[in-house]
Amino acid sequence: METYDQSQAALPSRADLDALDFIVMNDSARRGEIATASEINRIRIRRKEMGYLMDFLASLTDPAALDMRANVPKRLPSGLPLAN
Repeated sequence: METYDQSQAALPSRADLDALDFIVMNDSARRGEIATASEINRIRIRRKEMGYLMDFLASLTDPAALDMRANVPKRLPSGLPLAN
């Protein structure tokens, strides 16, 4: 949390909420309370694994994945029918 880059947050602008968006992130005491209350254990991952994770997350929003009909095989190796 200490290295969180607020400029990467893609938040919609709303006049009544803009000033509230980062109140907690800008308060080290509140961040500490959240970290203490967290039940999630920290894990260490290698740089290569982080790359795999980021590639996976990017694939979830890849426009090319919106229409995958062109990738449907003509037949299955098992001989079972394809769903329509």
